[in-house]
Amino acid sequence: MRPWLLASGDFVPVGGMDTANHAFASYLAGRSGADVHLVAHRVAPDLASSPGVHVHHVMRPFGVHSLGEPLLTSIASRRSREVLRSGGHVMANGGNLNAGDVTWTHYVHAAYQPSAAGVLNAALVAARHRQYVAAERRALTHARLVICNSDRTVRDVVGCVGVDSARVRRVYYGIDADRFHDRNDPAVTKARLGYAAETPIVLFVGALGDRRKGFDTLFDAWEIVSRRTGWDARLLVAGSGAELSRWRARASRNGTAGGMTFLGYRTDMADLMAAADLLVHPAR
Repeated sequence: MRPWLLASGDFVPVGGMDTANHAFASYLAGRSGADVHLVAHRVAPDLASSPGVHVHHVMRPFGVHSLGEPLLTSIASRRSREVLRSGGHVMANGGNLNAGDVTWTHYVHAAYQPSAAGVLNAALVAARHRQYVAAERRALTHARLVICNSDRTVRDVVGCVGVDSARVRRVYYGIDADRFHDRNDPAVTKARLGYAAETPIVLFVGALGDRRKGFDTLFDAWEIVSRRTGWDARLLVAGSGAELSRWRARASRNGTAGGMTFLGYRTDMADLMAAADLLVHPAR
C-alpha cells in the first residue's frame, strides 16, 4: 500500500480542524497494511499507537504556534520528499507544506485582514498574517488538489488566492454522532454547569486570539439585547487566546459580566452543546 504523509499542527479529537485531522488519519490507519506518517506537534495516544502509524513529533517552543510552524514545515518538507519518491501521497493543511500534492484548507488568509486588540498583539497578528498569506499562496497554487470545507472557502481559494477551480473540491466536515447526540438531557447538563433548567443558554465556541471567529460582533450584539427588560439568557464563551483577558475586563466594565461567562479552553463540547438552547457562530 502506498504510504501517506499528513502534516498539520495537531491530530487530536478536540476542536474542529484538529478533530478532522484525527478522523482522517484514523481512517487511513485503520486500513490493512497502513503506512501513515504524521508530522505534528500533538498526536492523540490512540492514533500514535495504531499499527502502521509513524509520528514525527515537532516541538512547539514555549507553546507558541508561530515558533513551531517553521519547524513543522522543515521536517514535513524533508519527510514528504521521501514519501513522494516512494510513490506515496502527501496531504497538508493550508500553507504548512508546499509539496505539490494535496492541500486542504478551512480558512483562507488572503480573504481576510485580521484585527486584534493591543498594540503588541495587533502587530504580531499582522506580521503572522503576511507570512500566512505568502505560504498559503505558494502551497495552494502548486497543489495538485485543494480540498475546502465549504462553498465559501472554495470561492475564496479561487478568487483570492488564484487557484484554478478545476483543482478545487469541497468536502464538508463530518460529525461524530456518538459524541454529539440528542440523548443528552439539556436539564441535566445545565444543572452540571450550575444553571436552572429554564435558564436560556447561548453558546459561543471559538479561539479568542484575534477577531476571525467574530466574537466582537457577538459581544456588541449581546450588550444591546442585555439592556432589554426581561432578557434572562446567559452567554457561555468557550475558547481561549491572547484577547481572553481583554474581553473579560470589557464585560466587567460594561456591566455585561453577569450574563456572560468565559469558560476558557474546554474539551467537554458535547455537554456544552447539549446544554445550549442556541449556538451562535459569527465566524468571518
